[in-house]
Amino acid sequence: MSSLLLIVRISIIAVTLLASLFCANLAAEERLATIAVVSNPYITTLPPDKIIDERGSVRDFLAQTAPGALDKAVRLINQLQPDAAVIQGSLTWSGSADDFAEIRKYVERINVPVYTMPGHRDYSNGTLAEYQRAFGDFNVDATLRILNDVALVFASDLHAKPDSASKRLRAQLANASSPKAVLLFADREGEFKRSVLTPEHASFFSVVDDFKVAMRFDPIRYGYRVHCENTLPVRSVGSLAWSERGSVAVVRVYGDRIDVAQVSDPEQPVYSLVVPNPVTRPRLPRVEDDPYQCPSFSKDRALNPKQTFALVSDPQFDRKTNRDLLIQRADAGIEELNRFNPDVVCVAGDLVNNNLPEEWLLFKKHFDQLTSPLEVVPGNHDVLFNYDFVEDLYAKASDNAPEYAKLVATAVQDAEAEGFKGPTALFEKYIGRKPNRVEQYGDTAFIMISFMTQRADDEQMEFLRSALEQTKGKGNVFVVAHYPALPAFGYSLQPQLGGDEVLSLLHQYRVTGYLFGHRHANGFQMHERTAHVLSDNMRSIHLFHVFEEHITIGRKQIGSPLYERLTIPTARP
Repeated sequence: MSSLLLIVRISIIAVTLLASLFCANLAAEERLATIAVVSNPYITTLPPDKIIDERGSVRDFLAQTAPGALDKAVRLINQLQPDAAVIQGSLTWSGSADDFAEIRKYVERINVPVYTMPGHRDYSNGTLAEYQRAFGDFNVDATLRILNDVALVFASDLHAKPDSASKRLRAQLANASSPKAVLLFADREGEFKRSVLTPEHASFFSVVDDFKVAMRFDPIRYGYRVHCENTLPVRSVGSLAWSERGSVAVVRVYGDRIDVAQVSDPEQPVYSLVVPNPVTRPRLPRVEDDPYQCPSFSKDRALNPKQTFALVSDPQFDRKTNRDLLIQRADAGIEELNRFNPDVVCVAGDLVNNNLPEEWLLFKKHFDQLTSPLEVVPGNHDVLFNYDFVEDLYAKASDNAPEYAKLVATAVQDAEAEGFKGPTALFEKYIGRKPNRVEQYGDTAFIMISFMTQRADDEQMEFLRSALEQTKGKGNVFVVAHYPALPAFGYSLQPQLGGDEVLSLLHQYRVTGYLFGHRHANGFQMHERTAHVLSDNMRSIHLFHVFEEHITIGRKQIGSPLYERLTIPTARP
């Protein structure tokens, strides 16, 4: 009897433990709050020629982009229906009563609670009187608000006066009743003013540690960035009018993590930055303590993907223009790639800028430092002065730069004497590879194809069809090119000049990804099972972690210790 009783008691304990674990997992997966964040709308009623920045430059484009971007953001927020919306940074450009009256019309259309903070351009004659008159009912600066058990703390003075701001933050958080997550929204005194807050600022980072602050959001003018200070993830929020053009940072707060994604189209998959919620999970390690100096990469590698490869694009070495900057940018990316040591690195064209031997030698000198295998395709600049372009700009390059055209003609003649012929003669001479080829790494095939203008030539299409047929038994197939195939990215292969057929073939053969550059920006779109991945001009690295049933794509800004992720299915069963 006692043995039976013991078994019953053990069973009850086991069931109780399982129930506790189940409840803990449910709590971790529970979404506590969703917050839409935008920054620096820069609404103004000034005439375009009077919109002048801090350095005297006319920024007349804001007269059009600011209202259009804010209108799009308002509609997007109302579609997404978050629990609240935060507007950081400068609401207006001039701080005038007219500017505030104009932006209030947009804000009143948002049908969720709105929290605003003033930015440095909202000051008029050194005061925020106009802001307070127009937005006193929305203002949350220097306060703490509780949203669904999530503490939102607002401190526009943090970067300028970290001591007093930290003292206030400590007092506010000490009075908060055990929030399930803490987010901090800050600002600087000006776009070009250096922050006084540094990673060594003990009083602030003690607040971060003591009260388990999960993330800080900083408004900036240019494109958003992801970085880390000590163990605190920092997400800068780019200007709605200047760089983000209507997209919204969507912050989803869970019991165990914070998920931040820049959303412009809710129907498309998006990259997300995911960091632990330190209320329930350990903080990120310090970057210097991470073996890859990138905790995001370490986490993905710990999952043991079958393969990891990288994509960069458009290093565009130039003999004169921005020569040193381009070299520094490439070297920084190569240093990180060598630290990650992927199975292969793909470069999606525009290796050089003017197709000159001096530039080709620069590319080789620097990319020869890569420790991983390198696979490249030519872009339009890699055949400049030596190709039949669709675009007038490139077709007339010889007329616009006759000196360079002569240098290229001489170099091509020399290459032809060595047996390298056609538009890609210099590419083949210096790279030592054919422009169209199939490269196989394990169960993954890379079809390298030389789309070098907005036209797919007959020879290129014949090769693509043959290569897709050749690789149809592979687990994953990626087509690597320079030009976009989808018109949505702009300056793509023209539909009537082969673009439609390329898209049809990608769908027919269940191609996993079409990887490309050319646009000097990052982008992503799913189209009929194929992921179209746009890589910028050597400012970012895309890391593809290939698993059995899915692929995790990490989009990492060079120099940042964290990266955003997006997961796609493998296109083949």
